[in-house]
Amino acid sequence: MKPLLVNLIVGGLSLTILPGMSTPTTTRVTPETFEELVRLQQSVGDLQGELNRGRDQLEEDRRQWDQRERRAPVIAAAPNGLAPLEPTIGS
Repeated sequence: MKPLLVNLIVGGLSLTILPGMSTPTTTRVTPETFEELVRLQQSVGDLQGELNRGRDQLEEDRRQWDQRERRAPVIAAAPNGLAPLEPTIGS
């Protein structure tokens, strides 16, 4: 990044962050807002679980394919060595 751009970003962040740090603010969370936050956190946790399960399944599939290639390297390499079959007329 160019130094001018970095200075602008840092300056902009300091103008927005520092004033907020010096003045005490009170944040009030309503029961509805809190319940929504809890639901969102649960939803994110569920999505992370789904993502982790998908990753684990993908890794298991990769391991199985790797084992198959080691057990039968000729079969695994066979599709790479096949020539396209062309129909011959009169054979």
